[in-house]
Amino acid sequence: MTVRNADIHCITNQPPLSSIIKSRCLTFSGHLARMDENADASQAIFIFISRELEATTGVAAHNLDEEHSQ
Repeated sequence: MTVRNADIHCITNQPPLSSIIKSRCLTFSGHLARMDENADASQAIFIFISRELEATTGVAAHNLDEEHSQ
């Protein structure tokens, strides 16, 4: 017997898990956007994102800052 996700959502009256995760990610992103940039958590997240950006695109975050200031 197969149980479809749509059936579970209908019976439980809950949104799909993907919708919950997206909502929570957006909420977290909002907290990050408003966080003081000198906060330890903000600096740690910036470093992580900078390293991921450089690893995936080859572009260092400090190069982006220089491009936007010109």
